[in-house]
Amino acid sequence: PQGRVGLERPLYWDLKGEIFYEVTYYDFFNVRSSVLEEKNNPLGHSFVDPFLLTTLTEAVTWDARDHPLVTRNGVYARVSFTQALKALGGDFQFLKVVGDLRGYYTPWKWVTLAARVMNGYAWGLGKGESVPIISRFFSGGANSVRGFDFQRLSPYAEKCDADGTNCQRAPVGGVTMVLTQLETRFHLPWNISTVLFTDIGNVFEQEFNPDVTDLTYNAGVGLRYLTPVGPIRLDFAFRLYAPQRYDYLAPWTFYITLGEAF
Repeated sequence: PQGRVGLERPLYWDLKGEIFYEVTYYDFFNVRSSVLEEKNNPLGHSFVDPFLLTTLTEAVTWDARDHPLVTRNGVYARVSFTQALKALGGDFQFLKVVGDLRGYYTPWKWVTLAARVMNGYAWGLGKGESVPIISRFFSGGANSVRGFDFQRLSPYAEKCDADGTNCQRAPVGGVTMVLTQLETRFHLPWNISTVLFTDIGNVFEQEFNPDVTDLTYNAGVGLRYLTPVGPIRLDFAFRLYAPQRYDYLAPWTFYITLGEAF
């Protein structure tokens, strides 16, 4: 169950401010007792089950796009700050900051250049505190690094047989997220457009000091059909380079969804 209450209001022209309080109750099933006893476990230090997560989030958004669904020119920027505090009634204490910057430019009526940079950081507040798996960063999917399936780009927990074979891996999220996306959108007749794109990014376990040489590089092509509720999007993406630990995942993905990636 989840409850949320907040306030949103315009600040100045294209600038908007938000503040909201959120309460969520989590109850995991089939969790091994050994996981709860480990000091360092993939579900987060001081993990408890079930647990209550209470957060207070403040955000500022600047939306200067010419159209929110089919953007040709403009800028979009958003910064959010989330605090989880036991004083608010929850079981965890951490801070989370996410910044999202997007730009669009149409030099000719048949082509639009689009770019996005998005970073996120999260860290525990106090000794023994960490970020629970629910609030960690995951990447991969139709709106992030498209060379990976949904939320599969992440640090992961691994369990193998004694001889190192038959490994089982599960993404557990990270505390630092880096994402860069570049698109060239070609506008054709009959409400059709094609896209060439590049997605670069990764999710890291290190706080504030990720290894930027450990990024994944992905490319792809896409097809769009514009409808009254936004474009229907088909994207085919493949990995150009990724660290060896991701070799067990399929090297390409295909997405069908509604709306642009950003």
